[in-house]
Amino acid sequence: MSMKIKAIVFDCGGVLLSNSWNDPSYDIIPKKLGISKDKADEIFYKHWHEIKIGKKNEDSFFKDLLKISRKRISLNELKKIYYSCIDKFDGTFEIIKKLHKKYLLFILNNEGKEWMDFRIKKFKLKKYFKGFICSGFARFAKPDKRIYEILLEETGLKPNECIFIDNIEENLKPAKYLGYNVILFKNAKQLKDALSKYGIDIK
Repeated sequence: MSMKIKAIVFDCGGVLLSNSWNDPSYDIIPKKLGISKDKADEIFYKHWHEIKIGKKNEDSFFKDLLKISRKRISLNELKKIYYSCIDKFDGTFEIIKKLHKKYLLFILNNEGKEWMDFRIKKFKLKKYFKGFICSGFARFAKPDKRIYEILLEETGLKPNECIFIDNIEENLKPAKYLGYNVILFKNAKQLKDALSKYGIDIK
């Protein structure tokens, strides 16, 4: 079974790195602005759909936050705070460091353009991943099946040669329908166990 697997495709937020927003690390932002978390959430989700498909840039979100801020803070300061919240999941990173030596690794994720560029640069993702299919550039977001098809078109891979890993079950359904092998991510140990069922041992 392991012979047919050529590529392993990872979601990014919630699997490799912090999500774009719904992670406890971002709780510092409403505190710095002197606003409630609920209000900050409301503003994020007001912009998120269009940010993740490339119709808006990050400034639309940050400027709306600043409009209701009770504290004096600049746009650049707010961006620095936001970006400082993004961190990697060490357990998953240990896995990709070993996998990339034997398999083609790709990222298929929902993310704003600027936020994805930052992640690639800060965490040196090009060292491990052969390519990135990001919703902000593709203009389609999971679970739209077109974004999964884009990966196949751009790589020349067949779906049954790929394993797709995501922490959201809804995002696995289109991949499975198209013929990808899929894994619902929970934590690094569970991922190792799930990969071993495909004959992929991480030592």
